[in-house]
Amino acid sequence: MGFLFPHVVLQISFTRLNAAHAVLPFGADAAVAHGIIATDLLIAVAVTGALRGRFAGTSRSWTWRAVHLAAYLCWPLALVHGLTVGRAPSAWVVVGYLLCLLAVCAALVLRLVVTTRPEPDERVGDRAASELLTPPGSVPAPEPAVRPSPHREGHP
Repeated sequence: MGFLFPHVVLQISFTRLNAAHAVLPFGADAAVAHGIIATDLLIAVAVTGALRGRFAGTSRSWTWRAVHLAAYLCWPLALVHGLTVGRAPSAWVVVGYLLCLLAVCAALVLRLVVTTRPEPDERVGDRAASELLTPPGSVPAPEPAVRPSPHREGHP
C-alpha cells in the first residue's frame, strides 16, 4: 500500500491517468481499469481490516468476511494490470509473475486442506487410551464427576 499512492500520483502527474480515473474505472482503458478496481478493493480491505473490531462479535461480521474475500479478486486484477499496461513485459517479469501465482495457488490449496480437515475429537482419543490400559474382562473406572482441585486443602 505504501507504493500504491506514489504510483497513482506519478501516473496523474505524467498525464497518463486522469484524476477522476484514479478512483473510478469508468471510461479508462481496460488494462488501467483492472488496476483501478484492484486499488479500490485493496483500500476497502485495508480500511475494513483496520476497523475489524467494529465488525467482530456483531451481526455484521459477515460484512467484514465478504469484503476480505475481495482480496482474492484484487490480486489477479493487479497482475493483469501489471502485465498489460504500458510496454510489453520482459520474459523475466512474466516468469516472476507466474512463480508468484503458483506460490499463492499452492498456499491457497494448503489453507483449504488445513481448514476443511475435521479436528480430532479429544475425548475419543482419551477414551481409546483408557480402553487400551484396561485389562480384558474388567470394568473401566467411571470418570470423576468433579475434577480434584490442583491445590492442597487449606492452601489457596
